[in-house]
Amino acid sequence: MLELLVVIAIIGVLSSLAVGRYQDYIISSNRHAAQTRLLMAQQAMERYFLRANTYVGAALPALDPNEPYVLAFAAGFPTATTYQISARQTGLPDLDCGTLSINETGQRFSTGALPLGDCWR
Repeated sequence: MLELLVVIAIIGVLSSLAVGRYQDYIISSNRHAAQTRLLMAQQAMERYFLRANTYVGAALPALDPNEPYVLAFAAGFPTATTYQISARQTGLPDLDCGTLSINETGQRFSTGALPLGDCWR
């Protein structure tokens, strides 16, 4: 009976470690997908600017509703010559990097606890 309890305790510890690692993997994967979508949105904004000579009136590309994040313009953007696009996670919270953003010059931002270089790879 004691051996069974020890085995159950070991299985519990191992499964809790595995679930934590899996969640870290999902968050990291979602972060990389958000970076890709931000770069694609940046390209769409630049194409719009080439045609219209302004960012005003530009729309962000539509995302699949099942995506684990939402793209949006930062408050006050876009203007005629500037924009900032943010990707906010809607699923598991990314406490390390928070909301990722990019602007018209390619400057990248994050609101999380990790340094910018660790969030944008």
